[in-house]
Amino acid sequence: MQMSSGYTNLDQFTFTKHNDCPLDKDVIEDLIPHRDPFLFLDCVDLVDVFNGAVGYRKFGHEDFFRGHFPNFKVVPGVILVEAMAQLAAFCVAYSNKAQNQKVPGGVAFMKIEQAKFRKPVIPNDLVKIIIVKTLMKTPIFQFYGECYVNNQKVAESSFMATSKD
Repeated sequence: MQMSSGYTNLDQFTFTKHNDCPLDKDVIEDLIPHRDPFLFLDCVDLVDVFNGAVGYRKFGHEDFFRGHFPNFKVVPGVILVEAMAQLAAFCVAYSNKAQNQKVPGGVAFMKIEQAKFRKPVIPNDLVKIIIVKTLMKTPIFQFYGECYVNNQKVAESSFMATSKD
């Protein structure tokens, strides 16, 4: 699979369905500090150590739908960028753990660039999130991410974060 941005780090992987995810919410919560109602990953399908990851989120009836266009419920674009960033944080933490390195205590955004929102994400949509690393200079990481619903790109963004101890 080649991401439309030209990134090909995840070409060799076959992506499975949401129900087949090997890394569930318990594993995610062991590695990143986010919790409900601000955890936007249900599961992680695969991690290419320090290079990228694929995860999923099924949006249901989260509280933000009550106030974000109540007559046309839409997931806020910033939530989709946050979901991409959470997957990137998980990728870094998982990679550190896999290589017996210290798992960061948290992450903080440094920059968000070129965010584009192409189609609305609505209640009951299953979002596939794909992120690839574009820069790593510990403790700074830059990723590019894309979100898909039914194989259609709905969002994309580049973002940079720093890990916190």
